[in-house]
Parts: sequence; C-alpha cells; structure tokens
Amino acid sequence: MLELRTFGGLSVQQQDGAPVAGAGAQRKTLALLALLAVHPRGLSRDKIAAYLWPDSDTKHSRGLLKQACYALRHDLQADRLFLGASELRLNPAFVTSDVQTFEDAMHAGDLTKAANLYAGAFLDGFYLREATEFEGWVELERGRLAKEVCDVFAQLATRSAAAGDHQAAQRWWRRLAALEPLSSRAALGLMTALAERGEIPEALRHGKAYEALVREELGAPPEPAVAAVLNRLQHEPAAAEGVSGDDLRLAVTSGGRRRTVGYEKQRASLREGFRAAVAGRGLMMCIAGEPGSGKTTLIEDLLGEVVASGRISHVTRGRCSERLAGSGAYLPLLDALESLLRADARGAIAHLMQQHAPNWYAQVAPALQTDAQGKAPQVQAASQERLKRELNAFFREVCRLRPLVVFLDDVHWVDASTVDILSYVANQMNTAQMLILATYRPSELQLTKHPFGALKLHLQGEGVCQELKLELLTPEDVAEFLELEFPHHHFPSRFARFMHAKTEGSPLFMVDLVRYLRAKQVIVPDNGGWKLAGSLPDLERELPESARSMIERKIEQLNENDRQLLMAAGVQGYEFDTPIVTQVLKTDAGRIEERLDTLDRVHGLVRPLRELTLPDGTPAVRYRFVHALYQNALYARLAPTRRATLSRDVAEALLAHYGDRSAEVAAELALLLEAARDMPRAVEYFAIAAERAAQVFAHGEAVTLAQRGLGLLQNLPETPERAGRELGLQLRLGYSLMFSRGYTLPESGAAMTRAREICQLLGDSVQIFAAVFGVWAYYLVSAEMRAAREVAEDLVRMSEGVRDPLLVCGAHTAMGSSLHHTAELARSSAHFERAMAAHDPRQQATYVALYKQYLPVYAHGEWLRVLWLLGYPDRALRSLQDSFALARATTDPTELKWPLIFGALLHQHRREAERC
Repeated sequence: MLELRTFGGLSVQQQDGAPVAGAGAQRKTLALLALLAVHPRGLSRDKIAAYLWPDSDTKHSRGLLKQACYALRHDLQADRLFLGASELRLNPAFVTSDVQTFEDAMHAGDLTKAANLYAGAFLDGFYLREATEFEGWVELERGRLAKEVCDVFAQLATRSAAAGDHQAAQRWWRRLAALEPLSSRAALGLMTALAERGEIPEALRHGKAYEALVREELGAPPEPAVAAVLNRLQHEPAAAEGVSGDDLRLAVTSGGRRRTVGYEKQRASLREGFRAAVAGRGLMMCIAGEPGSGKTTLIEDLLGEVVASGRISHVTRGRCSERLAGSGAYLPLLDALESLLRADARGAIAHLMQQHAPNWYAQVAPALQTDAQGKAPQVQAASQERLKRELNAFFREVCRLRPLVVFLDDVHWVDASTVDILSYVANQMNTAQMLILATYRPSELQLTKHPFGALKLHLQGEGVCQELKLELLTPEDVAEFLELEFPHHHFPSRFARFMHAKTEGSPLFMVDLVRYLRAKQVIVPDNGGWKLAGSLPDLERELPESARSMIERKIEQLNENDRQLLMAAGVQGYEFDTPIVTQVLKTDAGRIEERLDTLDRVHGLVRPLRELTLPDGTPAVRYRFVHALYQNALYARLAPTRRATLSRDVAEALLAHYGDRSAEVAAELALLLEAARDMPRAVEYFAIAAERAAQVFAHGEAVTLAQRGLGLLQNLPETPERAGRELGLQLRLGYSLMFSRGYTLPESGAAMTRAREICQLLGDSVQIFAAVFGVWAYYLVSAEMRAAREVAEDLVRMSEGVRDPLLVCGAHTAMGSSLHHTAELARSSAHFERAMAAHDPRQQATYVALYKQYLPVYAHGEWLRVLWLLGYPDRALRSLQDSFALARATTDPTELKWPLIFGALLHQHRREAERC
C-alpha cells in the first residue's frame, strides 16, 4: 500500500514510511497523483492533460499522460494503480491519500482525526513551471481546505471549552490563530482559554500582539469585544510567567530612566534590527568592541526595552567560555536552549524541541533534571547535518509562536562547530521573525583567525548581517553619564574630562571609578544635589594611573574573606555555583550567599543569574562575574600551589554533586585537574570530553581535546593503563581528523599507525577488539590494503581465541572486505558466509555498541558486490534485500545508507537506471 501526502508538501511513500524513487518523486507525476486524490470519482483525461501540459496539443498531451501513468505503474510496482478508461481515478486498494482521508473524516464527523491529518497547507511549496491552470487549481483547493480546517479547529476548541478542557481549547485556538492571524474569533477564544487556565500574562501578551497586528495590517482598532476582554484582563492579578529572571531584571531597569550613555547610532540600529525581525526579515547583528567597551550592556538595554514594552517575544542568551574556548562543543547554543526551557512555564517550548530537535533536547534536558527525576533522554543516532536541520526547524517553529531574539555573548571564544551551525541557521533566517545578536572583540578575532570572522564577512555579503562597532566614550558622553547618575550636581567643569582621561573612555572603568569615588566619600550629597568633597589635584595623586590598574584597586578594597571567596569562584570559571564555592571554602551556604549579595549590591563585582538544582538535588544559585576581566585578575593573583589546590577542590566538588553525570562537565573537570597537576585523571576526562564532542559531531573540538589529553600523557610513566588510555585518544584523534579534514590526512594516518602499534604492544586482548577494528576501518577507507589485510588477520586470530559470535562476525566481515578489495573474490565470499553464519539478529544493540553501527547491514552490502563479480546476480540481489531488511529493523534511519549505496551500484551493474 502506498501513501500520498498532500498536506504540508507533496510526496509518495511506502506504508512503512520509506520514500519512493523514480516517477514517484517527479513533479509532473506527483501533480497527476494530487489531481486524482482530490477527485476520487475520477477526472477526464482531457482535463488532466489541460492541467499538466497546457501548451501541448491534444494528441501530444494524451501521449504524455499515457507515459506518466506507465512510469508510475512501473516505478511504484502497482500495475493496477489506476482505474477507469475515459475518466481516470486512483485505485484505493493500492494507494491512499491524506486529503481523501481528511474528507472522509469530515463527512463522518471525526473532527479530531481530520485536524490531526492537517500537517500544513495543501501542496505547500509545490509548483509546476508553465502550468498556470494547475497552479490556479492548487490555489482554489488550498483555500477551500484551509477554510474547512479552520472550521474544524474552531469547533474542536468550542467543544473543549464547553467540556472544561481549557488546555485542549488553548491548543486548538492557537492552531486556528496560526492560520488566521487576523481572526477576532481566534483571538478571543485563545485569550479566554488562557485566562481560564490562570495564564493572565500570556493572555494579555497575545491580546496586545493581536491589537498591534490589526492596527498595522488593517489600519483600524480591533473589534470592541477584543478590547473589552483586554480591558478586563488588565485588571486581573498577573505574574510574569514564562519570563526569565534576566528578563524581569531588565524590564525593571528599563521601566525607569536609562543610565547608559553614548552609542546612540548603534542603539537606533539595534532597534531597527529588532523591528525588521518582528516583520519577518531575520537578521544577525554583530557588536564589536574591546574589553569594557559596553557591548553586553548595550544589548541588555535593548532586551530590557523589548521586555518592558510588552512586545511578545522570546529572549534567550548563550555565553561562550574563555576557559573552554575552542573545545566546548555547542556551548553557547546549549546555554541558549537551556535558557529557553527554563522560562518555559507551560511546556510549549519543550514540546517543540522534543518534536523538532530531539537530539538537542537530549543534550539540554539533563541539565534541567536531578537524579531523582529519572533517566534523561538519549541522543539519537544523527549527523552534524541533522543537528543543523533540527535546530533550524526548532527555531523556525518558535518564531511562528512569537519573535525570537538569541543573544550570544563573547563569540570570539565560540567553538568552530557552533560557527558552522550558526552559518546554516543565519543563511536561512531571512524570512523568519528572528534576531541573532553577537558580541566579540575584534582584536581576538584577527589574532586567532577565528572562523566567526569569515562567517561574519560572508553574511554581510549576503545582506543578513550588520556590524556595529563600538568606540570608547567621548568626554561629552562621560558628562552626560554624570548628569544621569548625579542629577543637580555641582561638579567642576573639568571633572568630566578628568574622568575620561582616567578611564580612557571605557564604560566599565568609568562606572567602577564612580563607585570608588562614592565609597571613598569623594562624591557626596549636597542639598538635593551632589558635589566633590576634594579638589581635582588631590584626586590626581590618589587615583590609579591606568584604567587597568583600577581592577587591582577595586580588588584591594575587599576584605580578605571576600577576596578568598571570589578567587575560589574564579577557579570554577566566569560563571560559578554557590554549593561548589561553599564546599571548597568549607563554610556555610547561607553565609556564602549573603556575601555574594553584598559583592553584587555594594561592590558590583558579581551578578546572580538564576536558581537551579544540581544533579544530586542540591539547590544552587548560579552567579557570574560582571566582566571576565575581574575573573582573570582574581585568578592571576593565585600562587601556583594555591591555584592547584583550589582547582583540585573545585573538581572534587563538581564530582560530588554531579556523580554519575560527571561526563556532562568533563571538559571543565579535565582543565581543573590539569591545573591541579592530577595528570592521570585530567587525561581521563579529556578522553571523555573528546568522545562526548564526537558523539554530537563536533569533531574539531574532539581533535582539540584529544590532543590536550595526548600532550599530558607524555608526563606519565609507561604502563599498560597509560597505553590503553593513549589508544583511546589516538583512535579518537584519528577518526575525528578523518571526519573533519579528510580520510587521507597524514596526521590521521599517524594517529592510526600509533594506535596499531599500541594494539600490538597490548597483545590479543578481547578488550581492545573494537579498537583494532577501528584501525582496520581506517586502513580500508585510506586504501592501504596491505595494512588493512594484516589487521583483519589479527582480528580473525583474536576472534578464534574466544569464539564470541559478535567478534567472529566482525572479524570475518573485515577479512571479507579486505579480500574483496584485493580481488580475491572466492575467499572473500567464504569469509562473508562465515560472518553471516555467526550473525545473531537478537544482538542488534550489542553490534551497535561494539562497532558503532549495525555491522551486518554493511557486510551484506560488501558481499553483494563480491557475489555480482563472481557471477551470481540473483544472490547479489537477495543480499541487497537482506541488507535493507536488517536496516529497516533498526530504529536508526542512517543504517539505510549502506543498502542505498550498495544498491545503487548493483542496479547500475544490472543496467536498471531508474532504480539506480
């Protein structure tokens, strides 16, 4: 049975979901099927010809229709696909269609079934060139079906509300609002359903957005009923549900007067960029400036304006790590996704992420769970291309709900894999309600030749990226800041220029200097205003000579306990958690939080980010330093021995709180243990971090981590344990270099050669069988056939010693493949027969764990080539069918790659061009 999908696109697939090829994937023949699906009682051949071949005469168009029907019957292997003579119709015994099932459900009154069938507009994105009759028919059908489904959504929503199921009512009203954004019926229904569930803020946000949309599109106010509901809701008690702590803070800040100055042109550009994104013209905006120039503050001002204005939008942040620069795979993206989920009080974002980006959800969800909440979802078999498509699809779905603003801070430290995904998303967001904001230091991009620099230039050329450069503040900007911060002051006229000279125009240091002068009672209140208690010459002698030395002066102002607290926090990183610092300092958690609150309010050195729960269930508050410069200065103050001790203590605290989930922070642990001079455990966690990076196809980061681990190994004595650790790192390095830079790279070859030497030193241990198999695979794909055969012989010898069927299958697959490529066909076939004789289909998961794939699927593919060359075409075809059957029996769709590749070759040899 075949299935024709017309909602959300146009495609034909087998009943098991497998796609079809040939005529079943061609535009004209697909259009023919769509026409007949909408006309179940048949359509005349002349009418079909007029729709599909309007420029051909009757005889020619009839011939083309006949050819199309023949091609479909042949390629879909359904000789009775069509019924009728003068009028053509589809045979329901061989093909079903979602549009006909939709119509049947409507007639039967099964509205839920009809609604669930609607996956998007009829033939969405499908068109035929030079077929205006057909395109006109599509538009009419699309409108008719959309109207029908809108009525279905409204009826379902009304029924759900009457039954008291306001959650279901909300869901149906949202689907209606997405199809009819100007519908007052949908707006009123959704606002009412949200209010009934107690979600007053969301109801208000939707109502205001609808009001703004109607005024913008129709130039008139919304209907009185909508205004009345809005007015009623505004008098209801409301909580800021679905808004993050950062957003609330920014909204409060923006509700008063802004105390940041300068950069007016850049502010105007940012506002215009946000308006463009809301209008569906997605954009990336890059803010460039050196440390302390106010990049982050400028964007936080914009985000505060967005939240305070009541504009319905999702705002999320992702921060890059200086410590993990280049090795933290997807760190800012994961941080941004986690931020979205934390503000997702109703679960809508989580649902979209699970549906459209399951592999990203599997990486983010563990950070939101404790051990008591059960097992976290697992990353599915995927590829980096799939990760790109998933994230892009998720972002686009979020943008359908409301505009999305993604703020990525300090991208000069971002990893290469994140840059690759940003390139994919940014190149396709020009029609999305999405704004990406990125800050960076230009000098760091240039010195390191960071890949984000090249991406920025490319996107600027494509017209989807703008760069805003921040210079330092002018004396006039400093004067304006003093007016805002100290209204009605009586400062000397030269004071602003004095402040500018001392701070070099750096916003960060200007704020610090003002805080310092107030703490020292140099700036004091004076009859409702402000004045200086001393003279400018006295200040000249007292203040630091350079802006950078102000950091040291500020740290010196702290008492010894607070300095020790911040130095311990700085060892964990730019962001740190209160339970970690508490355990390191062996003190009371309440006292730590009190001191951090003071360091925030009085000294302005740290800022709380959010509350969270660590994996062992411990409640925590995550803080971050106001600027990385402070963390760097505090870290630099540590003597080598003290730094090593604190690094060890922080690592032990992380291990205690993360327990079995310590792999989630493997890269941080590796760096901390390296600083603690605990080289064996540092190597262990570099290896774990490299494997985790490779699992999500961040092979550039995996290479960096594996190389760091191998570098540390040089300091360890030669033992079997060291050799085993080096084997794992060399294999990871070799594979990741192959995947990211090519199979014939000399560095990859060197890593694999070293891995083979280690295998020979360790002997025929079953524990290293998988590693030896990996070395064999490298030699095979690198066309080093002699070496591949030698390693395959080692595998056969190892498998004979233990007689484990899984090892026997792998060893003889390797030997059969090696002999195939050296044209020893009869011996090759014999080895494949032994491999298949040892295959146990019940051990599918074990094969994947051992060989990183379901190996018999590949083995059948290689074997069919041997069988063809030996003159057994029918056996070769059966082997291909076995390969397809095994692949489809798995839950991993990527296993189909082998039968598809080898099947194409076999059909080419059999001169079956269309199947090929």
